[in-house]
Amino acid sequence: MYDPPVYGEKGVPNSANVPGGRYLASGHYDHMKQEFWLFGGSDLSTDNGTVCYSQFNLVKCPDSEIAHLNDLWRYRVTDSTWTWMAGSNTITLPNKLPKTIHL
Repeated sequence: MYDPPVYGEKGVPNSANVPGGRYLASGHYDHMKQEFWLFGGSDLSTDNGTVCYSQFNLVKCPDSEIAHLNDLWRYRVTDSTWTWMAGSNTITLPNKLPKTIHL
């Protein structure tokens, strides 16, 4: 099942925040700080609101409709909270992908 993101306030940890379902995201685990960082990926919903799982071929979604994410998240293991750290809280269609993210 697709879980939509809950962004909350940028930079503020909250137990209600979640990055939402996605695939092809980049991640990094900082063992010393016990933090997991997650960047971007492709959203499992389309611009027209149809939920699709093209990666698993459950529903066929044209590539032009798959939304791309430009958000950076931090998960702290110590208190089990997600924090939206940077980037946009909106989806970006493939022809409008950003080149960089500014922290």
